[in-house]
Amino acid sequence: MSANRGNIVGVTSKLALPCMEVMNFLNEVSDRYRSAISFAAGRPPDRFVSAERCSQWIARFVRERTLSTGLSEEQVWQSLGQYGPTNGAIGDLIALYLTRDEGIAADPAALMITNGMQEAALLLLLSICDRDRDVVLSDDPTYVGLAGAATLVDVAVRPLSRGGEAGRTLLERAERALASVERENRRVRALYVIPDFSNPLGQTLALEERRALLEFARRARLLLIEDTAYRTFRYEGESLPTLKALDRDGLVVQLGSFSKLFMPGPRVGYLYADQRAHLNGADTGRTLAEELSKAKSFVSVLTSPLVQATVGGFLMEQNFSVEAWNRPKIEACRENRDALLEGLEQTMGRDPILAEHVSWTRPEGGFFLTVNLPFAFATDEMMRCARDYGVIVCPMNYFSSDPAFDRCIRLSFSNVTRERAHEGTARLGRFIHDEMGRRA
Repeated sequence: MSANRGNIVGVTSKLALPCMEVMNFLNEVSDRYRSAISFAAGRPPDRFVSAERCSQWIARFVRERTLSTGLSEEQVWQSLGQYGPTNGAIGDLIALYLTRDEGIAADPAALMITNGMQEAALLLLLSICDRDRDVVLSDDPTYVGLAGAATLVDVAVRPLSRGGEAGRTLLERAERALASVERENRRVRALYVIPDFSNPLGQTLALEERRALLEFARRARLLLIEDTAYRTFRYEGESLPTLKALDRDGLVVQLGSFSKLFMPGPRVGYLYADQRAHLNGADTGRTLAEELSKAKSFVSVLTSPLVQATVGGFLMEQNFSVEAWNRPKIEACRENRDALLEGLEQTMGRDPILAEHVSWTRPEGGFFLTVNLPFAFATDEMMRCARDYGVIVCPMNYFSSDPAFDRCIRLSFSNVTRERAHEGTARLGRFIHDEMGRRA
């Protein structure tokens, strides 16, 4: 046993901030309450996680790289166990995927392969923002990972709070925040946005809103950081082009992930940044993604070549289009969404008391919907709901600094069967009934 076991080590106060707790909670809360039905984490359906096929995809990658590079099979296998290019070895394959499925004429040199999308956000903020001057705008509520990454690198994030004015568009709130930041003699460096089925609200920006955001970015001389994690999961309506597909002026840096459309375990994401990088006022002759490799080399050195080969072999097998692969998963998630909506209607909509005080959204895609409650719901309520009623939901104040959302919760339906969706909403209904009575 170590003699230093009792030593006390101080940690930075950053780790005490609420945003730093959320990711661990989402990953671990189901283990804490094993008998509870969880609507907390945004996980793809378990039956589509095919880890047993990873060796097949790696073998496919090795065979095709042997044919295309002129290297021997042994040399390709050795490359998967060695250090490799910092920005990754499958940029050409992801570029083909972006071209075929997203209509982006992608340049492989503008791609960085990352350890999940979270690393991409961290490296981007670390590299483009002056912490003493720059501000990043972010919709509110939004994905907590952006706030956590910004906290770690001391970048200020200005939430685009609705301020009780639900009718204000994202663009209107961004314009107001831009003026406010400029009055403080600071600079808005970027705006982070999830255009398709946002986490946590499940909202989508219309085509005209996307074009207006691009024009705003052009006028304000800022970057748009586009998070595309959920865009392939559309259950109704027509697919809209990404901001990057509409971008003609180098305004958009796209962050992508294979965690949802492939599987989470490999932790493969990417950053697509085809802007020309300037350093100390001079054009480096390299893309922004290539310049960011300097930062990545000191954060993770590189993304594992073995997991890159897994994703690479998968893309090769799918002929660089995931549309056919994803159809069964999309259909399963649609069924899960509909089951949760049915459960909410049966429990809340048909109960005279709950029908008067509870409402919910109906997203066209993604993994989440939101429920509006007649009382504030925070960590204490979440723990009591899980412990005493056997259902886990996520307080919206984990994703928002706006008091307007204190009475909202996020429910994930992506990995919940019909039976558990109905039983989970029944348990949630009992909790709401009892909580209303307790507060009366």
